[in-house]
Order: sequence, then C-alpha cells, then structure tokens
Amino acid sequence: EAMVMQYVETYSKITRGEVMNLCMLTGRQASQLLHRLVEEGKLVSRGSPPRWVYYELPPKSKRS
Repeated sequence: EAMVMQYVETYSKITRGEVMNLCMLTGRQASQLLHRLVEEGKLVSRGSPPRWVYYELPPKSKRS
C-alpha cells in the first residue's frame, strides 16, 4: 500500500498494471488493493471500466 501511495504522490496516477509491476502482485491482488484504497477514500478511480481506468489522489478536501 505504501509503495502505491508514494507512486501516486510522485506521478499523479497509477493503473492496475503499474500496481502489478510495482508490487509484484497478480491482477486480482492489484485490483483488490486498489478497490480497498478507493473504499478507504485514499484514491479515486477515473476512466471507463474495464479499460483505461487509472487511480489518483482524491481532492484535498476529501482525503482521509
């Protein structure tokens, strides 16, 4: 989780594929991690599933 958050803070956004490579996770594990971070309000998803979805930090007023 910390690696994902640091990556997003540095590069503004992250994709599931980038999470897979960064954390050496399967696609399912990466999706679960991203979903949890969205549910916790740490990230927001953008784009149109199932393709071109990326995740970024929420606006400052909505961060936990």
